[in-house]
Amino acid sequence: PKHCAKKEKEPEPEGLVSNLRYRPSGCEEGSYTGEVNADNIPHGEGNLLFPGGESYRGPFEKGKMQGHGGFYVWGREKKVYSGKFKNNMPHGHGETRFVGEGLRKYVGNYEKGMPHGYGEEYDSSGNLVFRGQWEDGEPEHSMVMFEDGSSVFTEDSKSWAIAAD
Repeated sequence: PKHCAKKEKEPEPEGLVSNLRYRPSGCEEGSYTGEVNADNIPHGEGNLLFPGGESYRGPFEKGKMQGHGGFYVWGREKKVYSGKFKNNMPHGHGETRFVGEGLRKYVGNYEKGMPHGYGEEYDSSGNLVFRGQWEDGEPEHSMVMFEDGSSVFTEDSKSWAIAAD
């Protein structure tokens, strides 16, 4: 069976390229500069700049943004993610800073590009405002922290919104 086949050794980067037109799966075409494999596909460290100003700097594996240490910038308000990538998306532990929103940030786990699992959210002053479980980018059961130091345990994101008022 195919899934039982012997794994091939990962190809080592073969060389460097500059301004290679490249389109990762599920993304728009961009300009890539960095290491490539023998097939001229991004593999190793590189930079990918998209036409709208979004950019990714970090590891590539067989043409995908993949591995630890990726750095992605997007949006008009310049959101910045740093952390682990899998299949061109944040996946695993990472941090997003919302620069256009006064440096608000989220630190925690991601799954398929969204906060999922344990995570913490901080306001622009660095105060912890949310600690707990996230599912598909939304808070779940958690501890909500307020500026005065008080906190409230919530059952779901709806309770959290009411508790914060």
